[in-house]
Amino acid sequence: MKNKIFLLWLMILTSVSFGQTEREFFTMFKGDSLAFFLLTPLGSNEELYIYRQTDTGYVNLTMDEPVIPILDDNAVPVLLGNQLQFVQKALRTEDNFSILRTLRSNTFRGTVLSLLIPNAAKIGGRWFVDSGLSEGQNYKYKLVFATTFGDTLDIVEKRVSVKSIIPQAPKDLVIEEGDKNVKLKWKYPKWEGSFKDLGIHFNIYRKTSNEIEFKKINKKIILRNDDVAPNFTDLWLKEGITYTYYTTIVDPIGNESAPSEEVSVKLIDKTPPEIIDDISDESDTAGIFLTWTMSTALDAKGYHVYRSTGLSKEFIKITKEMINADKPFFIDTLVYHNKQFFYAVTVIDTAGNESEKSNPHGAAYKDNIPPLPPEEITFKIENGLVRLNWKKSKSKDIEGYFIYRGERKDITPKLTDLPLKMTTYVDSGYSGGGFVNGGNIYYKFASVDSFMNMSKMVEFTAFIPDTDKPYPPGNLTLKNYEGMYVEVYCSMSPSLDAVKYEIFRKEGDNPKDKKLAVFNEAPVYYRDTSVVKSVKYIYYAVAVDTAGNISEPSPTDSILFKDFSPPTAPRDIMAKEVNNKVELTWGKVYDFDMVGYNIYRSNFPTGTFIKINNEIVADTKFIDSNGSKKYFYRIKAIDTSGNESEYDQTVAPK
Repeated sequence: MKNKIFLLWLMILTSVSFGQTEREFFTMFKGDSLAFFLLTPLGSNEELYIYRQTDTGYVNLTMDEPVIPILDDNAVPVLLGNQLQFVQKALRTEDNFSILRTLRSNTFRGTVLSLLIPNAAKIGGRWFVDSGLSEGQNYKYKLVFATTFGDTLDIVEKRVSVKSIIPQAPKDLVIEEGDKNVKLKWKYPKWEGSFKDLGIHFNIYRKTSNEIEFKKINKKIILRNDDVAPNFTDLWLKEGITYTYYTTIVDPIGNESAPSEEVSVKLIDKTPPEIIDDISDESDTAGIFLTWTMSTALDAKGYHVYRSTGLSKEFIKITKEMINADKPFFIDTLVYHNKQFFYAVTVIDTAGNESEKSNPHGAAYKDNIPPLPPEEITFKIENGLVRLNWKKSKSKDIEGYFIYRGERKDITPKLTDLPLKMTTYVDSGYSGGGFVNGGNIYYKFASVDSFMNMSKMVEFTAFIPDTDKPYPPGNLTLKNYEGMYVEVYCSMSPSLDAVKYEIFRKEGDNPKDKKLAVFNEAPVYYRDTSVVKSVKYIYYAVAVDTAGNISEPSPTDSILFKDFSPPTAPRDIMAKEVNNKVELTWGKVYDFDMVGYNIYRSNFPTGTFIKINNEIVADTKFIDSNGSKKYFYRIKAIDTSGNESEYDQTVAPK
């Protein structure tokens, strides 16, 4: 994030008059909440107490939890949540400690990110929100800066008039139309030093003609930048649909401006259809009959046919009217014998866009009486190769034979460009290394005469036995879903003939594997609800192919199952000093997986509490042999999964 990207913070700093302390802050109001933002983050050993004046005196708003900076870098991803990636990209680091250090510093980057993201401001101890206020009222606050040892460092008093300051709406929103995208541009006034103008980032809203409500579409933050005109590009739009947009601006506390003016656009189709392939021809009494593969374009309207008498000569359109898209054929009647013609086909869509010409297809008007097909086709399997044999056609002018092969009867590409002269052929597979064991190979045979007339197709099936095990499934992963069940996932086997997937589990030291479930497709998601807490489980999966061959087990994954929900906090805690000791009692916590309690002690009610029991306390009573009236106590419950509750209250001995 460069300094030119966002100058608002620098402007705010310069607007603060010289001579003020480093404890300066400013406020923002929304709804019934007033947000405090410190211009300088708190130090590592500092904490802040905020008081609001009432009719009876000052009330400590931070009695239970003062404003403090975050010192543990493990808390960074928890606080930032789905904004973590944005902060990582802005700071060009994925290291939590580096992020923590920057957000707790008084640097430009740390301050801008703290303005953008309230939880980032909390990391530096710069953010506090007072709620339950009435707009238009005046409130007096006292901010007491102290050390964690209780020493007062500074006191700042300020009277605040709470009022929601809504940023003014962006203006002059315009659209630049692109190819399946639009670019939005708008204007926003430059910042002139007023705290009434704290709009910090823009939002973009969009709806289509089929939608009722607008939806926010920018996933990334669009910062306000006085050096660059704001803009946003919306990609992957559909042609023929009307899109309507407006934009707003938002301040750090979430006050959002009114919408800008709405603008709409309907993208025009500028993309031509894909070219046609697989043109074929045959001669009949009328002329050369051309057919081609029907266009797959959803907006295809029809075809035009072009003809030339040579590949290097101009192709002239010979269709006077467009051919309907569902009729991919044409008869050229202006042809004659012993002359080769070349044809190309184009596709036209509903917007009038015409595709490129197809690859030229050569055709000659010739004898169109097909020969007889070959007979008595047989095969042998030799090392994964298919040796085909047949008897030649009984027709006299046979030029040779065409063989077609495929893994499906309806898709059988031709194996050779020229007719085969012989009556045997060794098929070495798709890559020349033979066929994979298992499955049918579908063949079609045709005789070809000297005029390239083809006989009727003869279909033939060669079966290759399957003896190979399929590859096991991959990417086996486990997830403990909030202590309720284990979610098992695995991806599909690389083997194309895998038709079944089985999930197995090993439990603890039990050597016997248990089959949990069978699935007919992958990826597999399975919820294992039969697991027991505190037990270690090992999972794996296998694939089964069409021939019943079972793969080797996938790589295993293990999990120690437990839950993540802590029990409720103990209540009715009482402490009394008896014979220079402190006796603690409390109400029993009822939870199905409770194991006991932990006792915590501190010198101060808001200080650091240290656990004083060596082992989990199973009873609802505990005696602190080293206790006295100068200590404060908290009690937390703990369950079989090690989850510890919050504390309900802090008590001192009587």
